[in-house]
Amino acid sequence: MKKADILPIALFSIVALILYSSVFYLEYLYTDEASELWSFKDGINFGTSVPQGRYISYKIFVWIFGFINTSHDVIYARAISLFGWITCIPIWYFIFEKVIGDRNKIITLLSMFYMICMPSFTISIVWASCLEIFLAATTGLISGYILYSGIKYEQGRINISSKTIIASLFFGIISLFTYQTGFGCFFLPFILIYIIEKKFSRVVNIGLISGVLIYGIYFLLFKYSIKINGLQPSERTLLAFDDPIGRVQFLLANPMASGFHFTRVFTEDSIAGKIWYYIFLLLWLIFLFIEMKTSTWKNKIIYLPGLLLFFVLIYFPFMIIVEKYSSNRTLFALDFAVFLMVTHSVFAIIKKEKYKKIIAATLAIIFIGNAWYNIHNEFLYPISSEFSGIKKIITEKYSTSIDSIYYIRPAENAFEEKYKVTRSWDEFGVPSTAKNWTPEPLLKQLIFEKTQNRNIAAKLIIKTWPDIEAFKKENVFISKRTLFIDGSKLVSGN
Repeated sequence: MKKADILPIALFSIVALILYSSVFYLEYLYTDEASELWSFKDGINFGTSVPQGRYISYKIFVWIFGFINTSHDVIYARAISLFGWITCIPIWYFIFEKVIGDRNKIITLLSMFYMICMPSFTISIVWASCLEIFLAATTGLISGYILYSGIKYEQGRINISSKTIIASLFFGIISLFTYQTGFGCFFLPFILIYIIEKKFSRVVNIGLISGVLIYGIYFLLFKYSIKINGLQPSERTLLAFDDPIGRVQFLLANPMASGFHFTRVFTEDSIAGKIWYYIFLLLWLIFLFIEMKTSTWKNKIIYLPGLLLFFVLIYFPFMIIVEKYSSNRTLFALDFAVFLMVTHSVFAIIKKEKYKKIIAATLAIIFIGNAWYNIHNEFLYPISSEFSGIKKIITEKYSTSIDSIYYIRPAENAFEEKYKVTRSWDEFGVPSTAKNWTPEPLLKQLIFEKTQNRNIAAKLIIKTWPDIEAFKKENVFISKRTLFIDGSKLVSGN
């Protein structure tokens, strides 16, 4: 890395710190964070992470939550993710610079801005339950780059040393046992070469085959880890090979749509999101047609199916399981690959460097502005307001004479109505206590923090209802020893 690279790397780090600075002081617990904080001492993460094939994530959470006791302390977990990403930025920059080369350095620079603005990047910082993503994505990228850089040509033949193979496998297994879709970053160096050369070279083929082999080795190790720990695999890991065409259609209709949203957050089934997707897909196809007008017909015919093969392998862990839930946190590698594909086509047909710089600078500003909105308006402000409202009620109304709490959960679209934000999966624009598994650990944790007595909080009876109508239908009696909280009114402000 050259001295000239220090300035852009410092700039990326500063932008990330500014964008995510609120996590250093805002106090909140979002859905699974409440469960992890309250129930961690009971080993809940072992029972969820390991059966899902994320043993390293389990060990990370054991370490981090081992010194976290309060909702305020979760700030440190989010800070670990932020500084983890900042530490990894030079790695990403170095690898992209080596693979892309000086001729397209502007793509490297823009890619780093895009990365820190991606919704999946945001979720990995503002939601501590996803803090492991920086490690999974970066080790996946390192695994791919080690293999890519270790492919040597000697006397017309390809040679790959055993050290290269072992090192690539080592980092690949770390990635997969941390967060499976993070391993999709393994393919980024190879899809970059494919995008630049517009053909399947021997390097590209080696990358594709090696990625599949690493997936296979991980699967065997995952099965072994389940067996030695005496656990049953999670339902989320159940395989489904019955409808390959349907799986590809799912990829094109859902995960790929997110890639073409370019940091915009849409509700997963929104018409606006689909229109946005189709417009940018069509624009890219036009750019691609112009870019490839001098290519051979063979390359033109093969190129699009080749890209589809890459996307299938990048998102492979979610392509072969029963669950179809393409949330932002699973899409880091796929969104990045789509961005690289589109960006390269755009800059390939723009010849003047001046125009490239203007477009890149404009896009970087748009990404940063949109990321700020996503971080603060779509997530932090609504969630922290909900949390502070609940904490205020507990502080003012709870006493040790209370033995039960009845909680009315807000609707999942409550933030949409109050703050006019976009709801996306279970990540953006959704009240924390809308999920039926959140109120109990969250309320018990807050009562523990108030009383400093875990036993008192643990003995509380917590009951929840999805809305006030469901509560009224049961004709539930509220005694003097019961604290009633209408979360729907608390969130809506009515």
